[in-house]
Amino acid sequence: QVMGMVPRCTWIASRAKLWLQLRPGTDAALAPGFIHVMIKEDLINKEYVKKWTNAPFLVRTDTDTPMLLRGNDIKKDGRKTDFVAHDIESGPNSDGIAIWDSDDQAYSIPDMIPSMEGEFNLILADGSKATAKTVWTLYKENADEYTPKKVSEITWVPEDKIIEGARLYANSQPSALHWGLPIDTIPSTVPTSQAINHLWCLTGNLDNPGGNAIARYAFDVVTYPYHSGGSILSLPPEVAQKRIGMHDYGAIKDFRAWAQPDKVLEQIFSSDPYPVKGMWIQTANPIACTGMEPQKWHKAIKQLDFTVCVDLFMTPTAMLCDVVLPAASFLEKDSLRAWWVPLQAIKKVVEVGECKSDIEINIEMCKRFMDDFPYQNTEELFDSLLESADITYKELTDKTWMMPPRGHPSRPYSRHEKGLLREDKKPGFRTPSGKIELFSSWLEKWELTPMPYHEEPPYSPVSTPDLFKKYPLILSTGRRMGPFYHSEHRQIPWLREQQKDPVLEIHPDTAKKYGIHHGEDVCVENWLGKITVKALVTPVIHPDIVMAEHGWWFPEQDGCEPNLFGVWDVNVNQLIPMSHEGKAGLGAPIKSMLCKIYKPKG
Repeated sequence: QVMGMVPRCTWIASRAKLWLQLRPGTDAALAPGFIHVMIKEDLINKEYVKKWTNAPFLVRTDTDTPMLLRGNDIKKDGRKTDFVAHDIESGPNSDGIAIWDSDDQAYSIPDMIPSMEGEFNLILADGSKATAKTVWTLYKENADEYTPKKVSEITWVPEDKIIEGARLYANSQPSALHWGLPIDTIPSTVPTSQAINHLWCLTGNLDNPGGNAIARYAFDVVTYPYHSGGSILSLPPEVAQKRIGMHDYGAIKDFRAWAQPDKVLEQIFSSDPYPVKGMWIQTANPIACTGMEPQKWHKAIKQLDFTVCVDLFMTPTAMLCDVVLPAASFLEKDSLRAWWVPLQAIKKVVEVGECKSDIEINIEMCKRFMDDFPYQNTEELFDSLLESADITYKELTDKTWMMPPRGHPSRPYSRHEKGLLREDKKPGFRTPSGKIELFSSWLEKWELTPMPYHEEPPYSPVSTPDLFKKYPLILSTGRRMGPFYHSEHRQIPWLREQQKDPVLEIHPDTAKKYGIHHGEDVCVENWLGKITVKALVTPVIHPDIVMAEHGWWFPEQDGCEPNLFGVWDVNVNQLIPMSHEGKAGLGAPIKSMLCKIYKPKG
């Protein structure tokens, strides 16, 4: 059985048993709405929650902000890395308190059964009194707020469908929830992904056959380091401390190896705390695709002393740069892949002119910056990365791909039960507590809300009602295009034959209201800018939403400034602002803006 939770009637939604057509940017209300129903109707896997989550941990509630109680709060010689629970066989006072040792993965009271619910009066290590509730008690209180009625008002999904969807997911065992890029491209990406993850955990559908597997690099070969660990090189500590945005966002500081893009753009113009003088642009096209408010990126690139672009083609971004280095396509390079799939080798089959792969270009740069760079070529680098798989790159190319053996930490399933997720080999998870954290200690550390919640998009009928009167349609972007991927392939004739121009999906009722016909030019405008595209009148979209494509430019047009391949006429990112990242420094309002549409004059 399939359930689709998406604003458009996609291919999957059209074949789903249940389609929940929600308002863009409101997934973080729908998921707690499911949780509300599941708790009320006793559809939670209680034994899993009790054993594998931090539901029994105590949270102090008599302070301005609820905080997880730590070992050093209860005992003078206690540790901040340990947590606190209550023995169910004791009274509601301090005599029943036990410490959860995060290293030993055990309670200080042997074989104790922790209380899942309740409020407790405690005496702290300094002799003061405190009141605390279990995480599960607070979690239920949080879920109580997301009634089907309230969630329906937020998401536009009917109440009965919210209830039906929660039941369908919880009662289908095993079941899996998959999300796509839209969850990453909203400001509330952190609470949204947290809420969806919790649905897996509350039903026991984590790292089980048919459920959601925990993704690991195959054989622990890190070829694409999303996070700050596992990179080939690390910045010197004194340089790492200068990463733009790391002191603004704990998630960037603790889990990412890069600078925060919105803050980078701001600092280019402010030069505070230091000037940014150059930009290396690789696997990106900020003028046509990856940059919101591309007019700002244009100004930034022009302002910098020196810019380099690495790309396969002369894109609008490449046209602005001082140096363009020709990159290689996938057929022209040797490479590896090890995330979400078996360990795979990519083998070069053709060489075109002076084109080099991104990895070759970066190695050559490293050799010029570092006298002691340890790798002379890609094969040496790949051999080093493949050491954990006990194979060389040449040997892997002969095999093509390798699946980790059963029992390997990078192969599902049930690894939390077998001690395969933690470095100490103890059962549990790679979190500060070793538990699935329904009340997140990481979010608490970063002074963010530790439990899931809905945050209204920055521009919406709710958050900006006055703007909504002037721009009465929700603008969503990122509609997938069959012939193209992001801003690629517009210069390939046989692909352009399939689609010559960018389109805007408009519901027939909405098109009729504004006098717009299928295939006609339509202007899309808000307070940031305007584009003109072709109308695609279709019932797959909600009447109050329009869906635009991204990444458009016209390689057949003049690429010199100011035209830049016609990008300014059609790039929808001109209607989306920078500096609207979420509270964790992640996300952007790409899926939910406001606009108006009209026929061009003349």
